[in-house]
Amino acid sequence: MLQSIGGGGGGGLAGNVSADALAADSHFSDRGQATLATHVALGAASGVSGDGHYVTFAINQGGQIATAGQGSHALLVQSIGAGGGSAGDSSSMAATAGPSSAETAWTLEPRFTLGASGDAGGRGGPVGAAIGGLIHVAGTDVRVTPDPVGSPVSIISTYGDYANGLTVQSIGGGGGNAGFGSARTQASSLGATLAPTIKLGGAGAGGG
Repeated sequence: MLQSIGGGGGGGLAGNVSADALAADSHFSDRGQATLATHVALGAASGVSGDGHYVTFAINQGGQIATAGQGSHALLVQSIGAGGGSAGDSSSMAATAGPSSAETAWTLEPRFTLGASGDAGGRGGPVGAAIGGLIHVAGTDVRVTPDPVGSPVSIISTYGDYANGLTVQSIGGGGGNAGFGSARTQASSLGATLAPTIKLGGAGAGGG
């Protein structure tokens, strides 16, 4: 079995915000109070995943591979891109309490949470196999040189059910998971609480 496997993308860190506010007596009126709190939480983006690289196999000049038994594959050649990293989540939680002495309490708590986007999965690389020759790779240049005429025959033999002689695969990694955004509010006062909330999850990335 020959494999080239790219490393997986790193996970992004989560962003969290927690706030507790206790409103004091009003500074602008004897009959009311006001509390203002703003919360922003952002999840971190994930890391880049690795690609699979070139994988080649060659058997020449009368070389032989033989296996026996059910599922006894002779040769598996793979180049596998890694999965994209998972992005960080974001969350925001706030709690406010107003005093019982105020007849009117106003609380404004705008909240914005944004989950980050996942990174793309790695790409599977080129894969090649030659039976009765050689493969030469130099950068993007690939050449196959067959055995000279009259050379011994190269053979791959398997004996048994579900026993593949040669399996060649180039597999792209799955796309990364997006982060989600969440927000929560808890208020206790004699007046009104206005808490506009925006929650955005990040975008998932494409597979390799």
